[in-house]
Amino acid sequence: MATIHTGTEEHLFVSHAKEDAAIARWLTLKLTAEGYRVWCDEFRLLGGEPYPKDIDIAIKEKTFRMLALLSQYSIDKPNPRKERTLAFEISRKRQIPDFLIPLKLDSAELDWMSSDITYISFQEGWAAGLQQLLKKLAQIATPKSLTNGKVVAAETFLPEDLITATPETLVTNIIPFTTVLEKIRAFRPKKALEPDESAGLEQAWSFFRVDGPKFLAFETPPQKFAALMEPLREAYLWQNFVEICGQASEHIVSRLLYRTVAVRLEQIGVRVIDEAKLGGAKDVSLATDKG
Repeated sequence: MATIHTGTEEHLFVSHAKEDAAIARWLTLKLTAEGYRVWCDEFRLLGGEPYPKDIDIAIKEKTFRMLALLSQYSIDKPNPRKERTLAFEISRKRQIPDFLIPLKLDSAELDWMSSDITYISFQEGWAAGLQQLLKKLAQIATPKSLTNGKVVAAETFLPEDLITATPETLVTNIIPFTTVLEKIRAFRPKKALEPDESAGLEQAWSFFRVDGPKFLAFETPPQKFAALMEPLREAYLWQNFVEICGQASEHIVSRLLYRTVAVRLEQIGVRVIDEAKLGGAKDVSLATDKG
């Protein structure tokens, strides 16, 4: 018997349970990018055409094939089951044996309606299932009426208006320093520091420790720790030195800037993540004008 067409059926209707929304969205975008018109209730507007208000009429009059996502969630749910039942009726009336194309997502046992139909498996991977589906759609000459399918699919990721008047939070790992002190001063502890004293210095003071022991810093220690540290007479105009105490001067300055920011953040209650957990990224990019 000849297949009956009205000439208006060009859509693929995606029937699914809400628990399978992720793959329904993914499949809809993939098929849209291929040029197919797809109805899926996860998208209220796709390809310039709204999701139909009367689903029964849309399936009966404008659907070329129904893609039924079969899973443990959709097998017994009323709405997906109703849509598959309607697809069987249309298959019989329009004499289209494969009007319903089952896409099997998991190991759920198929119901009596779907068990006798050859399904396309998505159990081994969505990409493999998609390739089988695209081959099937090509074999049955599914209409491709979207000439800009890739653009339509991509635009679903963008808001309707990219420019808005609402404030937004910007996060950056680049902090410009408008001024950097020219002189690095040297200090040494008056005695061996206790563990709690060392920890207190770390939280309150930006310094770079070198062998000796010697502490290099832009600023003197906070008053609370001033009695622990003895200022030395030596000081360095760091831009005039390639190395200071055996360390690259720019490395010392970048560490002091990093520590200055960390200390300030700690003081206002911002928790600073341990540097070791950041993969050892400790330096601050430093650009200088030595001319």
